[in-house]
Amino acid sequence: LGSLLTPGSLPQRLVDLVFHVIMKILCSCCATYAVQVFNKERLAWVQKPGPHPILVPNHISLVEAFSLHGVTWGMSGCVAKSQLAIPGIGWASAYMGAVVIDPKDKDMKEKVKAGITKFAKNEPDEHGRHPFKRAFTIYPEGITNSQLGLYRFNTGAFSPGVPVLPVLQRFPYTNMNPAWVSASKISSGNDLPWILLRYMSQITMPLHVKFMDVWEPTDAEIADPVLFASNVQNYMALQLGCVVTDTSNKILREKGGPFDLKASKVKPSDRGDESVKTERPKSA
Repeated sequence: LGSLLTPGSLPQRLVDLVFHVIMKILCSCCATYAVQVFNKERLAWVQKPGPHPILVPNHISLVEAFSLHGVTWGMSGCVAKSQLAIPGIGWASAYMGAVVIDPKDKDMKEKVKAGITKFAKNEPDEHGRHPFKRAFTIYPEGITNSQLGLYRFNTGAFSPGVPVLPVLQRFPYTNMNPAWVSASKISSGNDLPWILLRYMSQITMPLHVKFMDVWEPTDAEIADPVLFASNVQNYMALQLGCVVTDTSNKILREKGGPFDLKASKVKPSDRGDESVKTERPKSA
């Protein structure tokens, strides 16, 4: 229904309010009652005409994504075409103005790049109206991390050469790290139902969100998206106090990798790493 409403109209604002409340409820269900937001004034451009930077946050779990949706009052982004069939996803994507990714399309990269660029520049149409007012968010890692480090940043958010706004997200935990670090049976971590159950069992699970200054790319970064992505990754890691790695999410999702969803049937030796032992060495 929301996708049929006129942008900026009272009915659309009411739908945004309902969506905002739903995101708050989801955070509360996961024990994230308190979200401390720093430098929220750097989002003053949201819901306003003109060019917008691309939000590039680190990704820990589902909860901080719910929170970021609530803080931005509904953010747009990229969505896989295969996910549009999931109940609610197709409607939400249309309402938020998401860029659809079709892996089977040979021109996918150029189309996604053009879509991101169009969203960032937000040029007025023939009637003088700016088509986009929402924040556009891309998780550059393409996967959740453990809060101890950042995986290699993909170049999708950086290839258009437009300004980005780094978003630092952190769960300052004491006993339980709420990061969704694995869906594998052969490595440490939790499957989605179990990690959600652990969230709900916590007394409280506070979240810190910090919006940094807009990063205006240099000429060298515009010409080299890999350099652009690497510089932003190093900057965010420095601010978060964690390490960086050149490991990509594609490697992590390979057969036998820590994010291999079928890894329960994979033996360590099947990974080609004979040094991995399945039994502890016997004490002398």
